[in-house]
Amino acid sequence: VPAMLATPTAMAARMFSAAATGSGGKCPFGHGLGAAAAKPDAAAVQDVQATFEALKKAGAAGLKHGLDVTAIDADGRNLIHWCGVDGEAELLRALAANADKEQLAKALAQGDILALTPLHIAAAFGSTEVVKVLVHELGVSVNDRAGQPAVTPIFQAAQYDRAPVIQALLEAGADVTGPPTDSEAELRVPDNQKGLTPMHVAGLFGSTNAILALIEAGAAGDAAAGD
Repeated sequence: VPAMLATPTAMAARMFSAAATGSGGKCPFGHGLGAAAAKPDAAAVQDVQATFEALKKAGAAGLKHGLDVTAIDADGRNLIHWCGVDGEAELLRALAANADKEQLAKALAQGDILALTPLHIAAAFGSTEVVKVLVHELGVSVNDRAGQPAVTPIFQAAQYDRAPVIQALLEAGADVTGPPTDSEAELRVPDNQKGLTPMHVAGLFGSTNAILALIEAGAAGDAAAGD
């Protein structure tokens, strides 16, 4: 292992070891960087994916002004989330142009059942163009924290080895340091995850391309967690 990657890799080994002995063999991040949350109220669930697929086929011409972009499916995802899942940047633009502005603002900040926002989902799925639309055109902050534990979108990109997304987030001012150490967010970060950076997460999940992208951006490859 190159010296510059030794500390994140060692951290990964320690975390896997702790997980195997102290949490039933599960990765300490639970489901990736999120932990299971309560399902949405059944009465509030709609077939958002079906609506999304229909809109993809119909294109912008099929959009109705005022379409409810806050409606969620059984996984708590709205139409904006689904644009991130499927890489639909143009559909996202059309949805944003036709949506009620208050509803759009709410949809952009909505968390799914893992408390992940549309930007976090787009980062996880490697939807670079959607990330750019969300950040540069719709004003979503690259440093907003979401999920369980609360992390920024670059952590999702690091976990899933999305180097182009990492580059886009860094160009938009993404922070490469760890979770916050104050306020409510501190309470949502388990002890064995405090101080982790995107570099540590990339090492933990073996995300080679993400590691290289972070190094090229000047992220420290030899920083210990908590530094």
